[in-house]
Amino acid sequence: IQQDVASIERAVVFLEDHRATYDIGSIALIEMFSQVLESLEQEIQVLDEQANLRRAGEYFASDPRVIVPALYDLSTTEVTVMERVEGFRVTDAYLGDPVARKRLARRLLDIPVFDVLFAAVDTLFHGDPHAGNVFWSGTAARPNRIGLLDWGLMGGFELGRRRKLVQIMIGLD
Repeated sequence: IQQDVASIERAVVFLEDHRATYDIGSIALIEMFSQVLESLEQEIQVLDEQANLRRAGEYFASDPRVIVPALYDLSTTEVTVMERVEGFRVTDAYLGDPVARKRLARRLLDIPVFDVLFAAVDTLFHGDPHAGNVFWSGTAARPNRIGLLDWGLMGGFELGRRRKLVQIMIGLD
């Protein structure tokens, strides 16, 4: 990772130095790279990710729509060992069945967006919900169950802040 970061940093500095040549405009390349690097550094903090995984597991423990892999005691400060979540990438679920895909898409909207904004309690959210981290883990009993992996980036959202955000959204509408 350090070699990759150094290579990217050299490329960013080169582009910054040759901004006019490549018609980059006013994009703040170094600032953008610094933000990405900061996110990456958070992502690779193993102990933080393990703590986030535990917290997410507790948070979603009573929610039958979501599975968060359990953290195993074999984990160390350098390696996270967790439960295997059976499933498929959400983009591969219900191919050829648009009605079922629509129900799954609704679930994918409910959990990370609707529930986070409108729950009556403080909430947490997955900070990196792409198709590699969100599995369709459906069964006959729970056809639209979602598995949420990779808790390196996670955030909390207090009720008071969510109320203000929703008020702003309504005002803008």
